[in-house]
Amino acid sequence: MIIDDDPFIKSLLGDMITMNFPDVEILDTAKSGKEGIEKIEIHQPDLIFLDVEMTDMTGFEMLSHYENPSFQTIFITSYNHYVLKALRMNALDYLIKPINFEDLQQAINSCISKLGQKKNSETIKATLNNLEELILNILPKEIAKEIEKEGSATPKHYDLVTVFFADIKGFSQHAERLNPEELLEELNYYYSAFDLIMEKYGVEKIKTIGDAYMAAAGVPIQNNTNPKDAVNAALAMLDFIEKTATLRIEQGKQPFEFRIGIHSGPVVAGIVGLKKFAYDIWGDTVNIAARMEENGTIGKINISQSTYDLLKESSEFSFTSRGKIQAKGKGLLEMFYVER
Repeated sequence: MIIDDDPFIKSLLGDMITMNFPDVEILDTAKSGKEGIEKIEIHQPDLIFLDVEMTDMTGFEMLSHYENPSFQTIFITSYNHYVLKALRMNALDYLIKPINFEDLQQAINSCISKLGQKKNSETIKATLNNLEELILNILPKEIAKEIEKEGSATPKHYDLVTVFFADIKGFSQHAERLNPEELLEELNYYYSAFDLIMEKYGVEKIKTIGDAYMAAAGVPIQNNTNPKDAVNAALAMLDFIEKTATLRIEQGKQPFEFRIGIHSGPVVAGIVGLKKFAYDIWGDTVNIAARMEENGTIGKINISQSTYDLLKESSEFSFTSRGKIQAKGKGLLEMFYVER
């Protein structure tokens, strides 16, 4: 709170405020309008007492310096005819000299009330912004917008989505040699990097299942490039895994080794449940992608016949046929390794 340097205001008004409003801090005084402007910039007050008559400018001239002031203003005047002008300038209140304590009390209480409303509004706005950010971390942006607009998200069928799984070899052994904090730190290191890779290639992270990382390209926005997007993301993951392995070995640590499996096909995607909901995908495509990972090899990307057929004409990739391999619950499935 800033008050000007009029002897009456400085002594009487300052004493009244200090004695009756112990939680209100008087920050400084100003001898002129110019000095008042400088002090407002320094102190950023919530409330200023502004005398209409000052040595270098009127209080109205000083207030007009601010297009949208962040503070409340209480004008002090000896003349009733200034009151209307003060209110037109959105002053919180005005006090007629000699100042009456009840009027002062009412004016300051009004300011405190407005500050409380402003704080509540800012808190609500910050909470909503944080909530929106949290929702966007949980759900794809398009699904979050649909929920905001419609109140729910309708499950959708997709004719072509490319799903992939990445899984850590010997995860149980890692869990035995590392304490829980170290294990979680390593998982977070790898999977945070995977999240950034997914974002770069337009692939949607679906979830982690234990130590398995699941993602899908082509949802929630359909496209025809999802097999290529998924494979490029997987290749970038392998690059990161290899660089991290070199670093961990130099540090005398045992790196994580991953198998990656990919399959393309139809899925249904959406949200189920009322609590702890999450965006997910369902269908046999998911099961086959999991089998590709299970029958994969460390440091390789194992893809299905379906994904191979969609990419075999691309000059970006080379393929190595593995022939038909027995997959749990699926019989013999054609599999291929893919490289750049």
